[in-house]
Amino acid sequence: MVFSSIHQPAKPTAKVLLSTPTDTDDRAQAVQYECWRRMDSGQRLATMLNLSGSLIELAKSGIKRQQPDADDSELFHQYIANQYGEELAAAVRRQVWSGKVL
Repeated sequence: MVFSSIHQPAKPTAKVLLSTPTDTDDRAQAVQYECWRRMDSGQRLATMLNLSGSLIELAKSGIKRQQPDADDSELFHQYIANQYGEELAAAVRRQVWSGKVL
């Protein structure tokens, strides 16, 4: 087998697509992008986790509004059903009821 003596790194195949909110001024959005660019990877991860947690709580609040009498367990299972489908939610319920919580 013959190997080339010249190594050329692969070109990136994926592009990061940033969506621009329609209700945000272009200058304000440019400032936001610049803030993200200046963050190190740990700061971006922390921001992502914080935003993700906020979205989960917002989704759970919506379920609670629709089902005000639901307990925390019911809210959790409805959240799973809404996000991942009823089949997975049913599997989670079976695991919890059997005492085999992951």
